[in-house]
Amino acid sequence: MIDDELVRVKEAVTGNPISVFRGVLGTKPATHLVNTVLRRVRIDPVELRRHSINRASGHTFEYVGFGPGNYSTALPDRHDRSISAAEELLAQSTKRRGGINFYTGMNDKGISYSGNKKLSTITGREEIFDTPFQTITGEDISVLPSLNIATPVEGIFSRSIRVEGGSDSKVASEFNGPVVVNNKLTVNSTKGLEANNLFLQGNTTVSRRYTVGIATPALAGNPGDVVYYANPSEGGYVGWIYSTENDWRRFGFVSLSKDENIATFNKVGVGTTTPGEATFKVGAGLTQFTVDNDGAGIGTTANGYKLNVNGDTNISGDLTVGGDVSVGSTITASSFVGDGSLITNINTSALGWTNADGIIYNTDLGSVGLGTSVTSVNLTVGDSVAGVGTTTMVVHGQANFVGIVSVRDVNIVGFVTAVAYDLQSASGQITAGIVTTTNIKVGSGATSIITYGVNVGIGSTLPAAKLDIDGHTLLKTYSERVKYLDIVANVVTVDLSQAQTFICTATSDITQFTLTNAPSGSTSFSIRVDQDSAGSRSVGIDTFKNIGGVSIPVYWPGNVVPIVTTNASSSDIYSFKIFDGNNPTTAGLYGVVGGQNFQN
Repeated sequence: MIDDELVRVKEAVTGNPISVFRGVLGTKPATHLVNTVLRRVRIDPVELRRHSINRASGHTFEYVGFGPGNYSTALPDRHDRSISAAEELLAQSTKRRGGINFYTGMNDKGISYSGNKKLSTITGREEIFDTPFQTITGEDISVLPSLNIATPVEGIFSRSIRVEGGSDSKVASEFNGPVVVNNKLTVNSTKGLEANNLFLQGNTTVSRRYTVGIATPALAGNPGDVVYYANPSEGGYVGWIYSTENDWRRFGFVSLSKDENIATFNKVGVGTTTPGEATFKVGAGLTQFTVDNDGAGIGTTANGYKLNVNGDTNISGDLTVGGDVSVGSTITASSFVGDGSLITNINTSALGWTNADGIIYNTDLGSVGLGTSVTSVNLTVGDSVAGVGTTTMVVHGQANFVGIVSVRDVNIVGFVTAVAYDLQSASGQITAGIVTTTNIKVGSGATSIITYGVNVGIGSTLPAAKLDIDGHTLLKTYSERVKYLDIVANVVTVDLSQAQTFICTATSDITQFTLTNAPSGSTSFSIRVDQDSAGSRSVGIDTFKNIGGVSIPVYWPGNVVPIVTTNASSSDIYSFKIFDGNNPTTAGLYGVVGGQNFQN
């Protein structure tokens, strides 16, 4: 015994550890502290026996309830709550394996108990409980004290029948004979109504059967019987229906899409019940439209053609033919579109035209006029009387002129591309809206203006910046871009490729300025330091470093480092000059105080 747990040694003890059975004789295994007292106890086997039958005579058991059923414990004035039927039964007697107790008595409600039978003296209702009864294999039957088993031959109920189905509503009721329901049948279960077959009669004499199958039914049925396919797939069918032709027929298509009606059919007949070999057929006979394995036929079958038309045909749009065209009669058309290289068998001998290798030419005519009878060259298009502005020739695609082209006026909507060009004019002027060039050179030796890559030079043949001016510059007015600086971890980065004038609002202390992208040569920049509404922000205006963390010296007039104003909402202006932007860490910065304690 260890605390409240009994353990039994499994084997002979030869040393530690010792194998034991935990929690024997109804005790529970638990955790024990080190040095807990362990005691050896002896268990004596005891067997209790009793007579197989006990019976009490001349005893009145009334008001069964909390006690054994006598007046001392079961009177109503001693009850402290309303007990359940199960508690009433447990208070009467307890079954033992040694025999059976037979109990008789009555409770305070006038219900008498006799063995496994309960009889209400008020309503006359009799119930049998705790007795074996018939069940269907596999069903879950709860043992209820109110369960009563009866086997009547017939029963008539003037009002209703209610079957609870056990405590968890799983007990099934079985009807082995036909059930006739003369009023509406309602099924509230979410599991629905399950049956092998569903027969609907409606207004007909013979009912129609609805069921589910896995293949085309082999047995005959009544016209209107429906068998739903158990495994429908997309592009398939819903099932089979028995028709008046005394055979089963498929019905209902299954769409290929969840959101659209996309159907597939083996054959389709429109206006006909005999599509025959055609996959798609419109109208009876061959007078309308058919589609088969060869192709489509209009007024006939395809007969080996992809499209076979028997009858007059009208095409109001363009007709494009990729192969040969064979004509058995006469072709009439308002126009032909194309270069004519594939037109053959044209009778042009009377006009002197010759067709050789798909090219039509005329060696008898010295010149040809289109739209004019006056021509002095090989080809003249348009009449000179029409005047300027009249379109006489339209060329789509690319046109090549091997020789010299002389024109009076040229109106170019798109681009002009030339390997070499020479523009000469007495006025010496070129007017253009937008000109895109690789390089522009103005002046002898490009000493006036030159473009070099993305740089523009004035007086400089090799510009080193976006704008490189080599010479005196006169500006009427100019402005600079202003860049606002951010404080990140008490450090402000000044990027001279973005601006030369900066504004920095001190929302926190500034310990360092990092200078980046300083232009080569000499330059200058200015910083306006604004204190926020709180003020008292310290600013290290004398601490500059490059992006590598190397310090940049700052030289002030009189070697006196200015103290940045810390008044709330005040501003200081400082300017810095660089004389060698390529080496700021050695050349240093020259600082000038532009003004302090400006009040916003």
